[in-house]
Amino acid sequence: HAILNWLEKSNGTCPLTRQPLRPSQLIPNRPLEVQIKSFRMQHKALFENDNDDKTEDNTSIEDADEDSSEDDYDDISSRRFFGFLPVSEQIHEQVLQRHEQQPVR
Repeated sequence: HAILNWLEKSNGTCPLTRQPLRPSQLIPNRPLEVQIKSFRMQHKALFENDNDDKTEDNTSIEDADEDSSEDDYDDISSRRFFGFLPVSEQIHEQVLQRHEQQPVR
C-alpha cells in the first residue's frame, strides 16, 4: 500500500528523484506477480475474507490486467494493478504469524 499511497499523494513522481513519472516508465514485475499469485493459491485460507483482490468495479485483478492497455495507466488509480498485487496489512500480519509458527524444513 505504500507504493499506492506514494503514487496517489505525490502526483506521480519518482520517490527517489522526485521527477514526474510517465506511465510508459512503469515496468511490470511479472515474476513477482506470479510468485504472489502462487502464494495466494497455496494459502487460500489466509485470503478467504480478503476483498483486496477486487478492483473498484468488482472485477478481479486478473481480469483488470487482461483488459488493460498502456493507455489505461494514464489514470493513477489504474497503476495500482501494474506489476504488483495489493495485500492488506491484516493479511500480511496473518502470513507473518503463520510463517513464524511453521517448523523449519
